[in-house]
Amino acid sequence: MLKLSLLTICLSICSFVSAQSEFDQISPKAEISLITCGTGEYIHTLFGHSAIRVHDPLTNLDIVFNYGTFDFNKPGFIIDFVNGRLDYFLSISRFDRFLALYIRENRDVHEHVLDLDQQQKQQIYQALRENYKEENRYYLYDFFFDNCSSRIRDIFELYLSDSLKLDLSYAETDRSFRDLLLPYLAKHEWTCLGINLLLGSPSDKIANPQQYMFLPDFLDLAFKNGKIYKNDSWVELSKKSRSLYEAKPIAISNTFISNIFGPSKIFWALFFIIAFVSVYGRFKQNRQIALDILVFSVAGFLGIMFLYFMYGTDHTVFPRNYNIFWACPLHIFTVFILLKWRSAKWINYYFAIIAASLFILIIFWNSWPQEFHPAVLPLCGILLIRSTFRFISK
Repeated sequence: MLKLSLLTICLSICSFVSAQSEFDQISPKAEISLITCGTGEYIHTLFGHSAIRVHDPLTNLDIVFNYGTFDFNKPGFIIDFVNGRLDYFLSISRFDRFLALYIRENRDVHEHVLDLDQQQKQQIYQALRENYKEENRYYLYDFFFDNCSSRIRDIFELYLSDSLKLDLSYAETDRSFRDLLLPYLAKHEWTCLGINLLLGSPSDKIANPQQYMFLPDFLDLAFKNGKIYKNDSWVELSKKSRSLYEAKPIAISNTFISNIFGPSKIFWALFFIIAFVSVYGRFKQNRQIALDILVFSVAGFLGIMFLYFMYGTDHTVFPRNYNIFWACPLHIFTVFILLKWRSAKWINYYFAIIAASLFILIIFWNSWPQEFHPAVLPLCGILLIRSTFRFISK
């Protein structure tokens, strides 16, 4: 589902099916299915994937409509990707190729065959073909609001309208977008840290039940227990559920190593080391300029990165990132001042302001409009210690 999905890269190269080779009409024997693909071990597979299968045995049609495709070879791909201006598009592939790719990746593939009447099946099929036209197939990807999963939700709700009731009983009243991501990142602590550092306060808005379906697992639940109005009565939307492939257990796991060297443990260890070094340096009257240059350089560069993603890109989930309060871009100028004018007295006021700000940030840790990753707390502690010691050294 994420932007670097190997699936989307492969399909963009080899999966297109000519529109002329498709049939305008599907037979009464045709089936339309929701395909849900499981998560994997790598960052581009962490949130799963959704697609629509159209299988018509009478015409030997068996294809997958996939909204999660992009052109890896497009000029400026990396720049567009970083800036949130990457166009995704709807592609079509043969189902056997689609399934084979997920088997190679050892990821679950589950199918809900939908209990639609002929008119409903034809409506969805025609809508997909219309979306596949060159002038319609491209869209600007948005991780939370417009992706491979939400597009499927939208097309069914639009074309089946009042005949469709998706089941939203899974929704809780107090889960934010960030909360919805956390279970998928539990075994990937460093990835979890990186994603949480970049996500701004919009990610902490409470998601409504419809918005849960940006994740394929919730789209799957909504279809699994949904209802469809058919032949003058409401029936189960999913008439048949089946597993097309079950992922095999992975013998070797890095969970143990990850638990030992997770970011929170590493940063808390650094906090206590730097606290000891700071106290020892104060006792020895060592101002430890090199340590401050290292600490504030790292924080400053992080702040510049946050600033760029907030205001220099089109990502809707990165603005108003409160991490910039501890990773302040101005720290970079502090480094130059420490290198050039170590005896400048006015820099003392800067460190006093930074120390006071960090102290307030930590005291009101759970009151900010953005949820901070737990590993950020020891980082704030490190900056607080060094700001305080730099201040009292004057």
